[in-house]
Amino acid sequence: MSRRTALMARRLRSPSRHNTNAIIGSCRNHQAGEQAESSSMECIPSENMHFNRRRRRVVSNHQQLLSLPLSQELVSLPQSTLPLHHHHHHHVQQQQQRCYASASNDFWRDLNDAVQDGNAIEAEEMVRALLMEATENNDGKEIDESDREGTDKQLNGSSDNGKQQREPIDTKLFSMVLQAWKNHNHNYNSKSSSTILSEHHHHSSRNTRSVDTGLRATKLVKQMTSLANSGVLTEPPSLEDYHAVLECWIQQTSSPPWATKEDSLDERRTNSSSTTSQHVQDLLSLIPEPTTETMELALMVLANEGNHNEILQIIWDMREKALDAKSSTKRGAMLQPTLHMYNSLIKAYAIEGTPELALLLLEKMQEQSASGRKKDTTSSRNSRSLPLPSPNSETYNLLISHYCAKPHPERIKQAEALLDQMREEKVQRTASSYLPVITGLSKLAESKRAENLLAQMVRDYQSQFDAELKPTLAPFRSVLWGYSKSYHPEAAEDAEALLNNIIDLHQNNVLEERPSTWSYNLVLKCWARSKDPTAPRRAKQLYDRMSNHHGIVPDSTSMNTVLNTWAKKANPMNTEKLFWDFYNAYIQDPLQHPQPNIISFGTVLNALASKASRYPEAPDRAEALFRKLFELHQAGWDDCRPDAAAFSSLMQAWGKSRQPGAAEKAESILRKMQELSQQQEEAGGAADSEMAPDTICWNSAIQAWGIAGNGERAEALFREMLANYIRDKDDRHKPNIITFTAVLSAWAKTRFNRQAAKRAESLLEQMEKLHVSGALDVKPNYVSYSIVLDCLAYAKKKSATERAEALLNKMKESTDRDLQPNVVSYNAVIKAWSFVKYDPRAVSKVIALLDELIEKSSSQENHHNNHRMTPNANTFGSVLKTIADSRHTDKGSRADAIVTLMEHHNIVLNDWGKNQLKRCYESSSGAVPKSEKIAMPDLPPLDYSS
Repeated sequence: MSRRTALMARRLRSPSRHNTNAIIGSCRNHQAGEQAESSSMECIPSENMHFNRRRRRVVSNHQQLLSLPLSQELVSLPQSTLPLHHHHHHHVQQQQQRCYASASNDFWRDLNDAVQDGNAIEAEEMVRALLMEATENNDGKEIDESDREGTDKQLNGSSDNGKQQREPIDTKLFSMVLQAWKNHNHNYNSKSSSTILSEHHHHSSRNTRSVDTGLRATKLVKQMTSLANSGVLTEPPSLEDYHAVLECWIQQTSSPPWATKEDSLDERRTNSSSTTSQHVQDLLSLIPEPTTETMELALMVLANEGNHNEILQIIWDMREKALDAKSSTKRGAMLQPTLHMYNSLIKAYAIEGTPELALLLLEKMQEQSASGRKKDTTSSRNSRSLPLPSPNSETYNLLISHYCAKPHPERIKQAEALLDQMREEKVQRTASSYLPVITGLSKLAESKRAENLLAQMVRDYQSQFDAELKPTLAPFRSVLWGYSKSYHPEAAEDAEALLNNIIDLHQNNVLEERPSTWSYNLVLKCWARSKDPTAPRRAKQLYDRMSNHHGIVPDSTSMNTVLNTWAKKANPMNTEKLFWDFYNAYIQDPLQHPQPNIISFGTVLNALASKASRYPEAPDRAEALFRKLFELHQAGWDDCRPDAAAFSSLMQAWGKSRQPGAAEKAESILRKMQELSQQQEEAGGAADSEMAPDTICWNSAIQAWGIAGNGERAEALFREMLANYIRDKDDRHKPNIITFTAVLSAWAKTRFNRQAAKRAESLLEQMEKLHVSGALDVKPNYVSYSIVLDCLAYAKKKSATERAEALLNKMKESTDRDLQPNVVSYNAVIKAWSFVKYDPRAVSKVIALLDELIEKSSSQENHHNNHRMTPNANTFGSVLKTIADSRHTDKGSRADAIVTLMEHHNIVLNDWGKNQLKRCYESSSGAVPKSEKIAMPDLPPLDYSS
């Protein structure tokens, strides 16, 4: 190959502006003599290219420039010709062949894919690598002195007339990278919220959202300007390039999909919006002739930042210039504020928290729109005025969305007023107008109002057939979600009726989407929360409809919600039977039925445990079910891995059964968990957190011993648990308030141990010391004290009674609201005095306590806790017992006074109380029982330890 050919190959011919990769085919044909391969991409031509020296200049080999990232500022670049490096012409030929061989059809296809997918960083790297390879040099090559002079002349573009030429690079390459940055944000915002949240939490270090796309695009367009001024690029950035940068800023300043409105506003205030504003101003100064679209895009960026002052200033300047042009004799187009710009101002007002200004602007727009319709347009043709544009749907929608962003009754009321105003002003209401209000009402538990508004939206669409009014499944889901959070008695019925409406609308082609599995699950959740006794049957019927509906497959949430409904209201044995029906259905057809998981097993185990005291077979059934769970996990069912909650439910099933040996069985399960966890640790791995007993498991075992009336064993388990926590600082063994309550209750139920009261007092004292020392963050409350008071009462000793009264006084004097006594606390001390027979102080003590209790229950200062202080049947029963056991001779009259108090407070004695009243009258000479004049139906005794 001749020197001339090599030098020509050394030059980069710039492809045309609209034919970015024409360089591929021609250079490959010129170097390899082969026809360029065809490509499905229309931008790849097959004809040869011809070099045009007069129109091109030699591209200098400035590796230092092209080694920089494309988005880095190049403001320091010299405007003069950059230094050139000499190459031997054979080496130049090899480098050029390698460059264009790399820039194959695959390169352009990959670059196009990167642009379309928004992989801007990859697009930058591809373009940078191609340009660097095109400008590679080999400074270590020696060339002949005879060749050097000619090579220098050709490389420097020196001609006989002394002019120097450099071949520019096509600007289109940079424009494609700008498009990639624009698509980067667009594709990111198009992701589902679950995908975004997953990336946000698990890939925060490489989160695509963390890339400042607006800033990167701005730096890139400034680089393009600098390179174009240096003659390196064919053209300066086009108007479309600047618009692409503004769109990057628009999407960057928009709220992340997972962020709340408060988060977005805080982020804008943290990252000063003045920086963004300065970038926008800089961009506008670079654009030779901004258009209306340019200004609209710029104002959208400022609106996202809440910069209403700057937007207002820009609009005002545009109005003044437009008015000056209108009044002058000069002709020519002048930019005028558009409706889109005023909408940006309204959005900025709303974002910055000044919606009253937005409403004022809307009012002015409405007034001028109304007056403009009445005036003759020719009457003001020569006047110096520029009326505000008429508001459109977007204007109202911006304000409606703002008021519904933080659901509050007053804000939703304002949004509804705007929606009504749209109808009055004959502004077309769209689906985007209705959706925020419907969602806001649903979040306020106003699901019925939300459904009525949704029905209005459907009627509007059916009467107008406007595409922007066409309903989607989103507002229906919002209403269903609202019903699922409601405790209204008719919520489940209304939700299922709405679901039926969705099905009908889909069949009538009003809705394009059919109800999804999630929609069915919301209705099932309504039935789970319902108090309707038919809820289990209705939930199962809906599940069966779902299974038989073509295209709808129930998932594990559907199945578990039905099981939960049955567990709350049905016989636990029937709940277990339903579980096995689900299990067998999955075994027979795994594609159409969900697989039972740990939640399914746990729901049934919890149902059996909660009613184990009523069904003797419940603990055995629970243990058989647990064995099945273990078996399935060992068989490879990963979703059936036994966890601490399942073990705890099994322990509670045994503990609550009150069967002989039940407490020992519950503790043996706790020991089995410790054994399995230890085996895992000894096998070389970490202790299995799912198998290791947690606080709930320890509490279940302690409660089992409490039910068995063995306080000593319950306290031993507690001390083992506490020692483990202090040694390992493992929160799985950390005692909580339930732990202490369980141990104290165990001593309260250990009635035949003379040391029960002292052990309970000692435990309460230790509890206080652990809290004061900081070893535990749990502290005693009124429940803890009341249980100790109950223990002291059942000691049936004068000394214990006096300690109980002292403890009650300590509670009353405390400033801690959690220690303020309630009726149970008073009842325990009254009961303690009732057990001290023949003490002359007993009657006066209990009467004083009763008067104090009645006074506190009617006190206005303590009105928020009055229900906790109201005396009950146990209170009056203990007072009557104290009177009956006393040596007073006027027991009958005293009993009459107590009955009068009971009538005043609408208290009816239970059987035990009636017996005490009867004893008072029997020991009184000839007294007529006043109790014969009032009805006294039986009431179950209250549990003091609860």
